[in-house]
Amino acid sequence: MKLIVARHGETIENANGIIQGQQHGCLSEKGIKQAKMLASRLKNEKIEVIFCSDLNRAKDTAMEVKKLHPNAEIIFSKLLRERYFGEIEGKEKSKLGDIDIYSLDCCETQESLMKRVGEFIDSMPKSYGCALIVAHGGTNIALTAKILGITFEESLNMGKITNTGVNIFEPFPKLKLFNCSEHLN
Repeated sequence: MKLIVARHGETIENANGIIQGQQHGCLSEKGIKQAKMLASRLKNEKIEVIFCSDLNRAKDTAMEVKKLHPNAEIIFSKLLRERYFGEIEGKEKSKLGDIDIYSLDCCETQESLMKRVGEFIDSMPKSYGCALIVAHGGTNIALTAKILGITFEESLNMGKITNTGVNIFEPFPKLKLFNCSEHLN
């Protein structure tokens, strides 16, 4: 199986430094353009299924890809949501000071995020020739870690996932491409 993992396009909230977490977010004009460029990049792939976070920013990105893959089944999953940031969701990062937001009690733990994406990977059918996952930066770091059997920190050290950045595992679970955004040039 070939597994392609992509992050959603830029949101208005991304552009304004707002912590989204599990809030839906809204693609910015740039994000809509990025989603269309991602779809164009993937147009020659034989995508049979699109697994997608149920949050609107991921849905809207996935729907751009689906336009060029009308026969692909689309499956939305809460397991692919971004990390939950509790009471700081919707707040500007710059107004929170120098605190480590990942250590706050209101936030979903790294362990919980890893467990959640692990559940998704374990339940995902591996019988497709080509599958696409559209999710979020933190989720995609966790997915990469789970697939490769490395820690979250090791995956994070590979680099931040850019908006519509593409990871390809082919043959699954071998990593062929990480965080490629050449389609945006």
